Amino acid sequence: MTQIPDNIPAAEPPTRESVLQQALAHRLQLQGYLFGLCRDTALAEDLFQETLLVVCEKWRDFTAGTSIKAWMFAIARNLHLRQVTRQHRRSVLAEAEVLERAFAQRPDNGRSDAALREALVACWHKLPERNRQAFYRRFAEQSGHEHLRCEMGLTGNALYLLLSRTRKMLRKCIHRSLREMEMRA
Repeated sequence: MTQIPDNIPAAEPPTRESVLQQALAHRLQLQGYLFGLCRDTALAEDLFQETLLVVCEKWRDFTAGTSIKAWMFAIARNLHLRQVTRQHRRSVLAEAEVLERAFAQRPDNGRSDAALREALVACWHKLPERNRQAFYRRFAEQSGHEHLRCEMGLTGNALYLLLSRTRKMLRKCIHRSLREMEMRA
């Protein structure tokens, strides 16, 4: 197996052609990396093309003697994170619209907002600290999934499970608290 050189020798000043040639030599690895990040073939291809455009535009920023692969993968990762942020903003807006419609059409089941708030606060304090921290950071502070995952030292799946279980625990606890309040009333 032929080893692909990972850098342009420091003695040679990089040219646009030499940087692009080195970048294209790592094409398959970059495409695999991007697919691993987003798990979407079409999106991975779009990000690959965007990455090459950035490499062509910013070739002067590349430092000869350093790893072109690492430089290019950093560009790809940043483009992916920007894409995830854009998708997250769209989904947050969509969720807000759905919630607004749901609350506008909410049937009055005799529960006051104060009772719901009281149940929520009580249940919030019953959650384990790690669950509260993850849930608060993700939804109140709107931290991105990738950023929160890295910050908490979790895999993407582990963070998803933590947030999902936290939502379920809150939902069960709130329903139980509201039933208890109704029984006492």
